[in-house]
Order: sequence, then structure tokens, then C-alpha cells
Amino acid sequence: MKSLLNLFPPAAVAAFRRISYPKGQILLHTGDISDKIWLIEEGMVREFFVPEGRRELTTQIAGAGSFIYSPSSYLSGEPSGRIIEAIEKCRVIPVARDNTTPHFLQAVFEQTIVRTEKHNAILQLKHPLQRLEAFERLYPELCNRIPLYYVASLLNMTPQTLSRVRSSRARPPAP
Repeated sequence: MKSLLNLFPPAAVAAFRRISYPKGQILLHTGDISDKIWLIEEGMVREFFVPEGRRELTTQIAGAGSFIYSPSSYLSGEPSGRIIEAIEKCRVIPVARDNTTPHFLQAVFEQTIVRTEKHNAILQLKHPLQRLEAFERLYPELCNRIPLYYVASLLNMTPQTLSRVRSSRARPPAP
């Protein structure tokens, strides 16, 4: 995140206000317009949605040093179909659209594309064990930090499937 803050003049960074949110606090509700980008100084947040009649699906988890926002809502100005929630106590810097710079937006959009491609690559793996191993390789800092049902949702599997995959990996192979 410090690299993203370096894209602003020092006076602008000093003027940014920091906001603390408790675990469970919603930063963006379904139907809100995502008119800011949250830079996460500490803690962890997630983006998710709830398809009609189905369980919630986590689409993104972001920790300290990264950012979160609803890209389609931010770019279109239309209401978001996503929810952004603090999954740990966190402190963020909300950067309103009026306070952004072209260099800042370019860096955010580039990171958004890379993050999305990594997530899509994981989801393209057919076997749940492959998805779990790819997640652990790409995001080792998240593995023991976030609840397993968020990991399962992010990997597009049920918590029961994730539990079976993890326990089968812990057992030695049959002779």
C-alpha cells in the first residue's frame, strides 16, 4: 500500500483520514455505488455476493498493504451487486474518486487485473485439491488467518469438500 500512497503528493497523504472498522462491519452494501477505493492499512476485508437462492460466494480477500473496491460499480457509477465486509478489525484509508490521480488509478486497475487473473486461474483447476494447493502457493499469508468457510467459498467449493480435501491430504497414502 505504501507504494500506492507514494502516487500522491505528501500533503494529500497527510490529509487522508483513516477509519477503523470492527470485525463484521460492512463497508459497501449491495445496491451502494462504489465511489471510493479502500487502502487497507491493517486487518482483512472480503468482497462477496449472494446469488439468488444460493450460498454466499467470496470473490476476493484483501489484507494490509492492498486495496478493495467494487470495480464494475466504481467504473460505471451503477449500484454494486457485491458486499465488502471487514473480516478482522481493520483500519483503512478511503480514497474518494475526487482524490485520485491518473497514476494511482492505473496502479489500482493493473493490480485488479492481476488479482482477477490469479483467482480465475485457481478456479479453472478441476480438482479441489489443486485449487487448494494453488491458493496456498499464491496466498500463504491467508492460509491460517481466515476462516475455512471463506477459503472454501473463494475456491468455489463447500466447506465440507474443503474439509475432506484437507483431511485426505493429512492422511498417508494407502499401501
